[in-house]
Amino acid sequence: MSVSPSASASTPAAVPNPGEQTDPQKKQLILDLIKVSGTQDTMSQMFNEIVAQAPADKATSLRSVLNVDEVFTRLIPIYDKYFTAQELRELIGFYETPAGRKL
Repeated sequence: MSVSPSASASTPAAVPNPGEQTDPQKKQLILDLIKVSGTQDTMSQMFNEIVAQAPADKATSLRSVLNVDEVFTRLIPIYDKYFTAQELRELIGFYETPAGRKL
């Protein structure tokens, strides 16, 4: 007796959305840190420059790949893993100081 491949293959589990397991308050702290540190502006500027310098026939596909919001969504679990909410608050506080803005 043989088993058909479709009967023995398990269906793949749904891939969770990155950051979906992160506490909403901590997620907001992570996004605030990304913004206040200048990462959001810098990355947006870099992506825009890359698209602007690309050949016209590649610009549309590059825009879809170089999506700042998607990158940040994927960064949330990494920040969540390595930083506590208190550490995020402290980092945000630092970046709001003159030395932090200068950095």
